[in-house]
Amino acid sequence: WRLSPAWKLSARARYAPSRYDDPTRSSDEAGLGTYADIRRGMGQLIAENSGRRLRGSSQLFFNAGRHAFYDGFESDDRSIGASTYQQYQAGRTFSVATGGEVLHYGGQANLDDVEHLLTTAGVYAVGMYSPVPFLHVRAGLRYQQHSLGLHDLAPNLGMSLTPVAGLRIYASMQSGFRHPTLRELYLFPSSNSSLSAERSRGYEAGVEYVFPRGSLRAALYRTDAEDMITALPLPVPPPPVRFENALDESLRGAEARLRYRIFSSLQLQLAWSTLDAGRLTAFNPAQQCKYMLLGAWGAAQLSLAGQYVQGLHAGNDKMLPMPDYHVLDVTAGWRFPHIEVYVKGRNVLDRHYAVLPGYPAPGAHYFAGVRYALDR
Repeated sequence: WRLSPAWKLSARARYAPSRYDDPTRSSDEAGLGTYADIRRGMGQLIAENSGRRLRGSSQLFFNAGRHAFYDGFESDDRSIGASTYQQYQAGRTFSVATGGEVLHYGGQANLDDVEHLLTTAGVYAVGMYSPVPFLHVRAGLRYQQHSLGLHDLAPNLGMSLTPVAGLRIYASMQSGFRHPTLRELYLFPSSNSSLSAERSRGYEAGVEYVFPRGSLRAALYRTDAEDMITALPLPVPPPPVRFENALDESLRGAEARLRYRIFSSLQLQLAWSTLDAGRLTAFNPAQQCKYMLLGAWGAAQLSLAGQYVQGLHAGNDKMLPMPDYHVLDVTAGWRFPHIEVYVKGRNVLDRHYAVLPGYPAPGAHYFAGVRYALDR
């Protein structure tokens, strides 16, 4: 609803019940079934404001769900909160963005039949300053408080230089934190209600060059993480493991990306990255290469997207090594007034691979569909 030229109000809601079988179970000797019954709903009330110097949005939201699985596990969860974001343009060279949120969340599972409820609230501010056209500086700070008794400060700082047209040199420092989840705190025997927050600080430096047919970017980065939550074996089980803030690690890597317009109707994107994750090898592949070819000829569109992954492990400390793989997807579409018809092929090379032991990825498969837009 457009309340005035400066204010807009909107509401969203969704309810999505679903029931499905677990395709990885080949037998059901106990007669438990293989189902999962999940019902989730959400709603948002959003107020957007736009003025000459001040613009932003504020919202109220909720999310709730119920889960039931074939092994007897059942749980209910819910969250309700509010957030706001505002950006103020003080002048041509300085702007500031501020915001905050409060979130009340929790749930109950039939493991202990105890309702666990938590609350967290935070505020932040980011300032952006350009004293001269070729220099841009960004600095910010976030403060977060949690009902677990946790208090966190997360500063960030960045600077970029554009010495010549099309060339940008940048460096940044980011810090962050992660509070323990309900599962890590209360669910299953491995939980630990005394956990504290994980913290990290990252550094990145890079260069980007934009030319008439595309752009090229390269960067180096490092992230130092401390008090990471990990499952440690207990000397006297049960339980066999318990979550603890017991891991500090540094991750180092490099990445590069090329975007190039071959013809007016054909574009190429290439991306490469390498990562030394130390002990944190779980789902952090050592090498990745992604490529995409996008073509558009009138109403017809065609895309090819591929990914090559090397040095993947499903566990930390290089445990559970997974085979390297190369996956290619193809999408073709045709646009007409109000209607789009598309055909998609996934893993068209029919590669046999997995990212988790015992859960093979689907082979080559195809599907088609039609989209209809009312507002075109």
